[in-house]
Amino acid sequence: MSAQVTLNQWKIAQLKKNGPLFLSSRVDLGLEQWSKFDLNKINVNVDGVIFASEGWFGAGGVARDCHGHLIEAFFVSKSGCVDAAIAEIIGINEALSWIKRKN
Repeated sequence: MSAQVTLNQWKIAQLKKNGPLFLSSRVDLGLEQWSKFDLNKINVNVDGVIFASEGWFGAGGVARDCHGHLIEAFFVSKSGCVDAAIAEIIGINEALSWIKRKN
C-alpha cells in the first residue's frame, strides 16, 4: 500500500472516530478501502513491518466485526532480519493463534 493511500485512510478515520472505519459504497474517492462483509463474520487483517537498520521486525493485526467495529488488535516484535514475506507469515500465524484462542 502506498504512503499516500495510507495517509488518506488515516485522514478519513480521523473524521469517523465514533463510528466504524469503513466508507459506505456511496463514497468513492478512488482509494483502497475496507468494506462491509457478511453478518456474523469477523474480519482479521494482518501486516508485517521490517526495521532492518534496527535489527528487528514485527507483525500486527486487527479483528473487526461485520460492522467494522474493533474487536481486538495485536502486535508482536522480534529481533532479527527477515524479508517481508516472513514478517507477514508471522503475522498470519499470530492471527491464527488468536482465532484458535477465541474459538
